[in-house]
Amino acid sequence: LTISHTSLVYADFDDGMAAYKQGDYEIAYKEWEPLAEQGDAKAQYNLGEMFANGTGATQDDEQAFYWFSKAAEQGDADAQFALSYMYSNSFGAHLDYEQGIFWLTKAAEQEHVLAQHGLGVMHAYGFGVPQNLELAAYWWTKAAEQGDADAQHGLGVMYANGSGVAQDSEKAIYWYTKAAEQGYVGAQVSLGGMYANGDHRDYEKAIYWYTKAVEQGNVSVKFQLNRLLKLQPKIELAEQGDVKKQLELADYYVATEEGDNAIYWYTQAAEHGSEHALTKLGWFYLDRKDTPLDYDKAIYWYTRATEQGVAGAQSQLAEVQFQLGDMHESGVFYAGDVYSNGVEVPRDYEKALFWYTKAAEQGHDAGQWNVERLTKKIDEILETQQ
Repeated sequence: LTISHTSLVYADFDDGMAAYKQGDYEIAYKEWEPLAEQGDAKAQYNLGEMFANGTGATQDDEQAFYWFSKAAEQGDADAQFALSYMYSNSFGAHLDYEQGIFWLTKAAEQEHVLAQHGLGVMHAYGFGVPQNLELAAYWWTKAAEQGDADAQHGLGVMYANGSGVAQDSEKAIYWYTKAAEQGYVGAQVSLGGMYANGDHRDYEKAIYWYTKAVEQGNVSVKFQLNRLLKLQPKIELAEQGDVKKQLELADYYVATEEGDNAIYWYTQAAEHGSEHALTKLGWFYLDRKDTPLDYDKAIYWYTRATEQGVAGAQSQLAEVQFQLGDMHESGVFYAGDVYSNGVEVPRDYEKALFWYTKAAEQGHDAGQWNVERLTKKIDEILETQQ
């Protein structure tokens, strides 16, 4: 008898579902209402949806709230999610973030993907709860693994920036790709950016994803896409080892103040034998506002340039070492000689005087003599110019 009754209940429910799918909402309501009154959680949830949306019943938030509550209390994840939304947005209930979080968590714990994504959003931005990026990453991971594109993109951002998780560009690309393949425009843009810049540079992939984003109406990356398409012939030659093209690209990115890209192409040129690129790299890590100051890298590139006999490299290396306090007085004195005699660099008496003075202050015997000599020399030049 019990099995027979259950079969009839499911038959009535299925009849209601068939009617609903055909757009016959009144019949669906008539099939589901008695089942909901008898305590069927799915029928209760469906009635809540009908009252919430005004399909098959007059739109009524109070009735929607009533039926969602009934189903949620029986553990229906869809109803728990709907009830959370009503509490969080004051539909059919007083605004109550605590109850909203309570029911959202209940649904998320049952693998409700939208609830998992929503819980991630609330923890990421501190909506109704203290901001907690680690919990945001936890719930977005749950949703992302179920294929939620919003969560996949959010997780990509977190891995790209090291927010709530350890920074990991490979994982960022992985999750951006998952979302981008579903047509998520923001992920396509982010993925294009990662392939156009940084450690995972791949211009073909950058063009591919920027194109996908533009085709979906995103205008913000049109400039980036058009620029890459314009540079593509030069990039292809540069990637094949053409040093001239590598330097041209580096100089282009210097002009546009894109330090990472300029460094990438100067590095490529340096590894292919460009002496000019060696000193450019040393300069980049010391004097560019679009590149973080890095003495170790500056010393590395100036040292390589010095070892190859690049004009001016040794004096530049001396200046960096002096700034760090790592230069012996003889090195400081040598820097003075370089500028005084025009060795590898144009003669510059003022810079020579500066270095001789530093050598004298450090106790170098000939430093003071050269200070006096150059001071007289500079005075003579100034008198001649008058």
